[in-house]
Amino acid sequence: MRNNKTLLILVVLIIIAALVFYNKQRTDHLIDRLQAEGFRADQRLASDPIMLVDASQQQLAVIYPDRYLRLGFQQVIGIERALDVNHKDQEERLLQINLQGHKEKQVVIEGATPEQVVKWQQLLQQLVFNER
Repeated sequence: MRNNKTLLILVVLIIIAALVFYNKQRTDHLIDRLQAEGFRADQRLASDPIMLVDASQQQLAVIYPDRYLRLGFQQVIGIERALDVNHKDQEERLLQINLQGHKEKQVVIEGATPEQVVKWQQLLQQLVFNER
């Protein structure tokens, strides 16, 4: 019985590792496509989903598992922290980017800590609103 449990745990771990590898490959492929279109990532936020910044072209890119969104700085009308109500501590681990002139009205990225989200907010506000 113990061997079966060990085997089951091993199989589950292998499946999880394969899914992580597959998702990383897809994300890398999307970033390669984005760069082939001329996007030059100056900064990469370790967010979920991943956000890239191209300061020279005044653009942001949000990388989802199956697609990416390109956003011009001029489309951003607000950047604010938001509570993650699904997190046990309900901390401000979300960064909401409000948009105009785009099919999406907002984009939300998640950080590991509230402190990280504050840094991203300050960085993006400085880049987006000081470049105009």
